[in-house]
Amino acid sequence: MKERPMRERRVLFVAPHSDDELFGAACTLLQMKESGYRIRMILVCCSDIKMRHVNKVVTQDERRAEFLRSAKALSTEPPVVLDFEDSFLDVRPMSDLVTKLDEQLDDFKPDVLFLPEPSYHQDHQYVNRACLAAIRPTGKHVPDRILAYEVPTSTSVGFDFAPNYYVVANGHLKMKLQLFEECYGSQYTTKDRGALAADGILRHAQYRGIEIGCDAAEAFLLMREVIR
Repeated sequence: MKERPMRERRVLFVAPHSDDELFGAACTLLQMKESGYRIRMILVCCSDIKMRHVNKVVTQDERRAEFLRSAKALSTEPPVVLDFEDSFLDVRPMSDLVTKLDEQLDDFKPDVLFLPEPSYHQDHQYVNRACLAAIRPTGKHVPDRILAYEVPTSTSVGFDFAPNYYVVANGHLKMKLQLFEECYGSQYTTKDRGALAADGILRHAQYRGIEIGCDAAEAFLLMREVIR
């Protein structure tokens, strides 16, 4: 069974929007970073967008700065920001994004790929399909472990997400909540956004923890794992 030494193992995380990486996998990424993984993040969409809960437009520059703060805490490599327009991915040829992902996979050669669960959001659906296209078995680099991550609102009633891979989050949940407040000032709230508020993050982690008998967890769908 051949694996890279832990200190050399690589993770590529693809986020449709800034904050998906934090909501979906901050505890897991912090644990992997502490264990010696090299982690690179890709942000697909970054444009001006109106945040309804604060009733203002958050600019592209603000959103990029927030993501870069989050990436500094959760990853080890310079992040990649692609600057696609929010909520308009589905009007672009998917090959535009697949080509960008192909390039990142070939350049970084990750052992683990995190991609978004499709959810109700058209951008997440688009990025999910583009990631699956990019890991087609055509001779390019394909990660050995592929995990779909959730955002709390993406797995609400009516959406089929059946996790089969959990990471205990007890030791990192406090840091996840702290990073939410410190990195994402444009959208931080304790309760106003339901599942996407600090209270919602805490309750969702506790709910996932109940499923596996611990205080808190993050949940994923393991789509493929190759043991070499």
